[in-house]
Amino acid sequence: MSGSQAAGVLAGPLFVLFALGTSLPNIEARFDFSGAHPVRATVVSADYRHSARGTRALGIVLAAPETLVLDDLPSAPDDLDVGSTVTALTGSGRPGHAVLPSQLRWSVLAFPAFMALCGVLMTFAGVDAVRRLPRSPSGADPERWD
Repeated sequence: MSGSQAAGVLAGPLFVLFALGTSLPNIEARFDFSGAHPVRATVVSADYRHSARGTRALGIVLAAPETLVLDDLPSAPDDLDVGSTVTALTGSGRPGHAVLPSQLRWSVLAFPAFMALCGVLMTFAGVDAVRRLPRSPSGADPERWD
């Protein structure tokens, strides 16, 4: 069992990197729009890719007084219609860009946080398993190998 647990030394950091990679756009949006204020905006264009795996936003453009490009498309809603009115968050950190309040909900980070936690636990279990592996006598005195 300790051999498979020792694989956690390699698999754990991969899980953490995966979690960081999938949550990075949302974390970046949280920092960029931390002091954002809500504005009413109209959907000018909404481009989606429909596949067997679901619908994914490719590009969404909003019009408030100025044209705004929607950021963090992986968490964007997949049901916006052209001409519909939405509440968007705009901030001085990213002029010309916006996010929807639903994109900044904490549940978007739940899966990446779970993956990161699993990665950390796997790494600790792997390090513990490696420490428990039998040591080779290579560092010991050759006279005592018998």
